[in-house]
Amino acid sequence: MKKDKITVKQIFDDNFKEFWKNNNKKFPEEMRANIYDEVMKMVGCSNILSGFVAYICIICLKVKKIGFTCKSRFCNKCGKKYASQWVEKQADKILKVPHRHCVFIVPK
Repeated sequence: MKKDKITVKQIFDDNFKEFWKNNNKKFPEEMRANIYDEVMKMVGCSNILSGFVAYICIICLKVKKIGFTCKSRFCNKCGKKYASQWVEKQADKILKVPHRHCVFIVPK
């Protein structure tokens, strides 16, 4: 018996509304609407009910629907894309020479 892979999206979909109902007062008031909206966008990411692109094979007429992504940085799928793009952009900005990374801290 193969067990389905549990995803972060599924965990949020199954539990967030109950969590939010009991804990939303713990977050700063000015951030609550934004937090809720971003989580709901992530939960609905790639859902064809929110819109999709349809590809149709001109030979067999088979239709493949691909749901629009949420483009939220909070989403595992979409946020990874933004992080990868940022890394590529930073890599293009640095000099193409060997270098070392040093971190200086202030002693107590």
